[in-house]
Amino acid sequence: MVNLIFSIIGWPHILAYLFFRRKDERIDMDLATYNDGKTGVTAFVSTLKRNEYRNVFYFRIPLTLRLFLNLILRRVPDCKLQCAHIGGGIYTMAGGQLSLLNE
Repeated sequence: MVNLIFSIIGWPHILAYLFFRRKDERIDMDLATYNDGKTGVTAFVSTLKRNEYRNVFYFRIPLTLRLFLNLILRRVPDCKLQCAHIGGGIYTMAGGQLSLLNE
């Protein structure tokens, strides 16, 4: 039921995911980190409810789209990702912890 609600509310996110996952492979690498290796729309929708993942996803997409999507589903305000490059497979946790899982 929760996934159905997030797939309805988050349809712009799903479209952004489908478009940008082809442009940046790190998006699927990040998603796999949160979903025991699973990627795709079903995995994305089930992970969309996690604020930490949304922060990572928003980091990977262009600023204008990020700002628009943030109006629909907010990011975690105290988790800021600001740097020149973060490799794929990043996993963040609430509480200020950050783990970088990269090859």
